[in-house]
Amino acid sequence: MLDATQKSQVTQIMQRVAKEKGARKTAVWSNTSSVSSGMLIKVHDHIYNVTINTDGNSYTLTKATPIQSTINYVKEGQ
Repeated sequence: MLDATQKSQVTQIMQRVAKEKGARKTAVWSNTSSVSSGMLIKVHDHIYNVTINTDGNSYTLTKATPIQSTINYVKEGQ
């Protein structure tokens, strides 16, 4: 079962990415509801790989191209 802290962290990252990319929160999706390096975030038509630093206090976004065309995304708060 997912812990509320994990969901909150994903929501925080998604909100920060929305602000950074100038997008509405409703335009930001993640492929997971738990924070981890390798999670994907989609903003409009762009997909980013998220790398979490070792102390968990920051992240880096790198543009990504998925190999599979079908990716399951989780909307903020789910």
